[in-house]
Order: sequence, then C-alpha cells, then structure tokens
Amino acid sequence: MSRATRSLLQSFDADVTDEVRRWFDIWQCEGLFDRVAVRFSARMFRSVGRCYPADRELVLASAVQALERADVLDILCHELAHLVAFERFGRLIRPHGHEWRALVQATGHTASVRCDNPMVIAALDHVRRRRRHFLHVCPHCRAERVAAKRVTRWRCGACYELGGDGRLQIIEVDPAADRG
Repeated sequence: MSRATRSLLQSFDADVTDEVRRWFDIWQCEGLFDRVAVRFSARMFRSVGRCYPADRELVLASAVQALERADVLDILCHELAHLVAFERFGRLIRPHGHEWRALVQATGHTASVRCDNPMVIAALDHVRRRRRHFLHVCPHCRAERVAAKRVTRWRCGACYELGGDGRLQIIEVDPAADRG
C-alpha cells in the first residue's frame, strides 16, 4: 500500500471493521479483508465511492468520514461487493449485475445503484460548494466557461475567428458567495 492508502482497520472504527469482517465471512472471502486498501479523496463530490478491483482499492469521498455508521456501512457494502464480485467472477460481469446484487443482499443491505440518502447527498453537496472554481470570460462578447482550475490556453472561438486573439479573463469565484 502507498502512503495515501490505508487498510480497512486503519480507516474505520472497530465496530465498522467488525461488521465488514462478518460480510467477508458471509462471502467466504476472509483472506481478502487484509488486502483491501482504502483512500479518501477530497476531490470526489459526484459519487461517494469507487472500487478499483484489480488494485483491491476503494476510493471514498472524504465526506464519508463524517457520516453516521449506518451510512458508512451501506457505502462500504456497495463498494466491497464490487471487489468480491470481481475476485469471484472476473471482469466480464456487469458492475451492478446479479452477482453483485446477490453479494449485497447476502449481507442484509439493499442493492441500490444510486445513493438517495439525504445525509450522504448533503455531505457531498457541502464538499461541492467548498470547491473553488474559475470563471473564464471573453472581454468582448462576454462568453463564459467555468472550470475547477485556471485554463490559460482557452480562447473565445467566435472572437478568434473574427480576428481577435480570443484571450479570456479569468476570475476566481468565491464558493462561499454562491451559498446565498
């Protein structure tokens, strides 16, 4: 494991890891528990987790760390079932196919593809609002583009075609001001 990744034991409290161990017993994959790497990402705000089964790695949104135990367990069950499905059936199965669904349901969790939990959505939304972004504006025609970083190579296509240099002004937008 790299410095940025940690084991399940290092990433979660004992009550969470005890429950996860129980799942691995149910799935009959006890040895896999110690080989799972977990990484938290502050850049994730559209999804709560991703599984990279070939690397045996879970990447979870940093917001997951602030969630209630039940929500964390739902997310972990979803992502770890991807890993176990890959280990057991290979890469030719569908990501949310019947193999994955059976693994999730065997633990007593609901096999849902989308997260509709308001607490999880609110935690991700909080991260999304904190992210700074940059508005790229054409000083001539006022065309706009938004990006998470400054993109100095962007040009206004319409103004460039008319013979201008097409350079855009870059304005950092304060995310706190967006909250109203």
